[in-house]
Formats: sequence, C-alpha cells, structure tokens
Amino acid sequence: MAKPKRLSQDELEKIATGGEPAAPVSVCSKLELTSALNWYSNNRDTKNAQKYIAEYFKKNKLVLNASKAESASNTFGWLCRMVSRGFILDNESKVQFDDKVKQYTAVKEKIKTVSPEKVTSTNVISIQDRVKQKTLEIAGEIDYSIDELITSHFKTVRSPLAIMQDRVKAAHAKIIIELYKKEREEIQESLDTDDEQLLEGYGRYSKLQLRKLLSYYDQIINDAVKLSSDAKSNRKTRKRKVKTPEQLVSKIKILEECKEFKLKSEDAKKIIGASQLWVFNIKTRKLGVYHADDAGGLSVKGSTVLNFNTMKSICKTLRKPEVILPEVVKGGKVFLRNAMADIKAKEKVLTGRLNSDTILVKIV
Repeated sequence: MAKPKRLSQDELEKIATGGEPAAPVSVCSKLELTSALNWYSNNRDTKNAQKYIAEYFKKNKLVLNASKAESASNTFGWLCRMVSRGFILDNESKVQFDDKVKQYTAVKEKIKTVSPEKVTSTNVISIQDRVKQKTLEIAGEIDYSIDELITSHFKTVRSPLAIMQDRVKAAHAKIIIELYKKEREEIQESLDTDDEQLLEGYGRYSKLQLRKLLSYYDQIINDAVKLSSDAKSNRKTRKRKVKTPEQLVSKIKILEECKEFKLKSEDAKKIIGASQLWVFNIKTRKLGVYHADDAGGLSVKGSTVLNFNTMKSICKTLRKPEVILPEVVKGGKVFLRNAMADIKAKEKVLTGRLNSDTILVKIV
C-alpha cells in the first residue's frame, strides 16, 4: 500500500503550536508584538534564545560580547529572531532593542565572539522535541499494525487503543489525529474518484478491503480523540495562590518623588483593583491614564500594569506640566473625565510598562 509522505518536524510543529509567527506587512502593533513574544516564550527555550542572539549578531556583522550575552533575557533573543525574520518594531521598542544590541556588542580586539554552533552545543532536548519524538515512535507502532492488517488479508486487527493506552497525552493525540486524517482522506478519495494515480496506488485492493482499511483508520482517529478528551478531563485544575497587594507590587519600578514638579507617587498598593491610574514620565513629560478593562480593576505584574483597556488607556506630552499636574492631583471624577480631551497634543496608546522615571500621580 502506498503511504502518504510523513510530515516534517516543521509541519508537526505547525499542527501542534500554530507555527512560528510571521512578520506583519507594516509596523508591528503592541498586540502583535505581545502575541509573538508569548508564542516564543511558550514554544522556545533559553538555548534557542541564545542561538537567535548569536545569529542576529553574525548576520549584522556585529561582535558579540559572549560573557554579557549569557545573562541576556530570553525576550531579547525572541526580538533578535523576530527582527531577523522581518518584524518592524515601533519607535519605542526599536530604541530599547537597539540599546540592548549596543550593550551586548564587544570590541573585536578585546573580547572573543561566540558562534551559533557553540551556543547550541548542548544535549538538552526541549519539551516540543520530546513530544514530536514520542509521537513518531507511537505512529511507527500504529503503522506496523496497519501492515499487519494488510498482510493478514484484513483478518488480524490490533487495537489502536491498546497501542496508545497510557502513552498518548493530549499533545500526542492532536498530532496523531492530523497525521492519520490525511491518510484516511486519501483512501476515501481512492473509493470516490477516477484519478488514475490513486487508482494505481490502491488498485491491488478490492473495494471491500479498502472499506475495512478505512474503518481501521476511523478507529485510530476515534481512539486518539477519546484519549485526548480523557487526558483533558482528568487534568487537575491548578489552584493559584491569591497574592496580597503588597506581594503584587513588591517588584514595581517607579519614581517615589520628583522635586522638579513637586510630585510624590501614591502608594502602589492602591493600583490593585483601581478603576484609573494616572502616571507621569518625568523624562518624556508624558501624562497617561490607565482605565480598568472590567469591574475587577487594574493589577500589576512586576513593573507592568495589567487588565487595562488598550483602546481607552492613552498618554499625551505636556507642554506645561507645572500647570496641568496639580490640577490632576486635586481634580475629582468630573474633572478627570475630560482632562485628557482638554490637553491639545497627539495621543498615544500606553504599553503598560512602568519604570524608574514614572510617578504615580493619581489612583482612583
């Protein structure tokens, strides 16, 4: 029996994870950037990040400071990969990325470079690779059972469930289902079509034998679906620890006081559950307001504001901060409702990131 060509590692990954993010045709939005970084974080590891950094520096003929690069964050590695694949970063992200590149660039005469081969010389196998290897092993046994069925003139049948039992998890099952669906479709097509190539490939079998083969493929797919459903239903829901406001803001980076503008940051703990957060960056002179996305209010992870409405949360550059800032500090809800609209400046969408130049002006 002519079998369809096995899927490559890249094709298997595309089925399992959706595939590596493609570069947008224009400047990458914050949402697209976050989505791509999340994909790399979930599907790549530190080994890959180091490899991407080394490849980026080599491609751009830069000298990599090997000792510093070892401590580089994985996010920098993902960005190196994305830029190499055609992602166009927005101005703010590009400035930050270029600064990091300079930080890890070395002088040729003093520091030895590190090649991608050296970075990747490790025997550690990623979780994704383990899943693919295990799936191919199981698929090999299933293929052998198909050969047994054919050589026994469609009399001996091994249970696909017995082959996959206690071995197939949800991740394996997804790949197996897609794999044998393609082969099943080809067998079904050989029964329904006059295509000479297909008829030649399956011509040695009678229609009755092909229907038995089709039935066995259905059994493989149905058993994989059952095991996948069982694995998901038996999975224990992880109970998350509820963190206190003090714990949530323990690593936040803000500026406590600015004498130039006579401002003091409000208590960061008040951000948790708040409906509004007004911030001011003393370096860029941008005043911003975060609006909570729902009744749960705002939250914080590290130095990033969470659960804010990405459309309504904006910032504007102030020409006279010494006039507007005191009004924001003292203003009530009615004043704050129209405060941003009254500022004549171009608005920009906030990213959620706070830093050591940020003052927490007002928390509602």
